[in-house]
Amino acid sequence: SIHNIQQHTFGLARYTYTLLSSLCHGNGRPVAQIYTEGQFESPITQGPIVNFNLLDSSGQIIGYSQVDRMASLYNIHVRTGCFCNTGACQAFLGITNQQMKRNLQAGHVCGDNMDLVDGQPTGSVRVSFGYMSTFEDCQRFLKFVAECFVEKPVTVDQVRLQKLKTARASSEGSNEHPSVEISNGENHKGAEKKSSEVSQKGFRHGDSKSPGEAYTLTNIYIYPIKSCGAYEV
Repeated sequence: SIHNIQQHTFGLARYTYTLLSSLCHGNGRPVAQIYTEGQFESPITQGPIVNFNLLDSSGQIIGYSQVDRMASLYNIHVRTGCFCNTGACQAFLGITNQQMKRNLQAGHVCGDNMDLVDGQPTGSVRVSFGYMSTFEDCQRFLKFVAECFVEKPVTVDQVRLQKLKTARASSEGSNEHPSVEISNGENHKGAEKKSSEVSQKGFRHGDSKSPGEAYTLTNIYIYPIKSCGAYEV
């Protein structure tokens, strides 16, 4: 039923929000800045989406185009930009009218890849969940973030995590969700350490690769038209 779909998709979004908002770099700085007016308390006030920007270990925002390109290598589809809602984009990102004009003068238009102007974001990243989405999809996304954008060792703000878990447990009709294991160099406390092989679109490498170890380029894909299929060359 629609009610069950609502509960399921909201649970996925809240689970992802809880872990993503608690994820930290090795120096303790948060990994994500999430744009929401609440704490994902209820599906009545929060839809099945998580809107955010990723931050590096110095607190600087990582451009959404870079996140989008890396996600595509992991076969993860995200939407980026202002999502046809420039008013909300201005409000959540704190973009003034003067900054908006400067962005336009710099050549920024809807749908382009100009994600940062003078170090300030012009949009954000959004993950959306549907009735066919699973908790495994959420875990795959979180592991992607940890592997590609978190300065090791991966850490978690335990105080915030516990606070969000307590709020979740006290909410009506909440169910226990599976814990996530992020095995990119460091694991969460209590997580079983695993090694795994990561298969990307066009890239493949074994576990425990050192930063200086070589990779093999196997495929190149060209996307000449936005939203259309690729040519393999």
